[in-house]
Amino acid sequence: MMTLRQFENALDRHRREALAYLETLGDDDLQRKARIPLFKQLLGTDEVTMPTWVRVFFVIHWGDHADQLAKIRKAVGLPEVTALVTAT
Repeated sequence: MMTLRQFENALDRHRREALAYLETLGDDDLQRKARIPLFKQLLGTDEVTMPTWVRVFFVIHWGDHADQLAKIRKAVGLPEVTALVTAT
């Protein structure tokens, strides 16, 4: 089982690796569109560019997980988190 620090570091490593890959893409690659049906209900279109996908994944998706963790904390009687902690 991972410790909280190991989990934080693994998430941060995943983020760094994904962004490093994106750095290798040229402008043409970044403007290509992919059809992702789920995005139709979120964004009003199912054709999105890579920057749009990344924004949705890293902002909305991870935000949803943070909300889920907040609900779990509340359900088990833990205090609300009031400060953001980042992995180092």
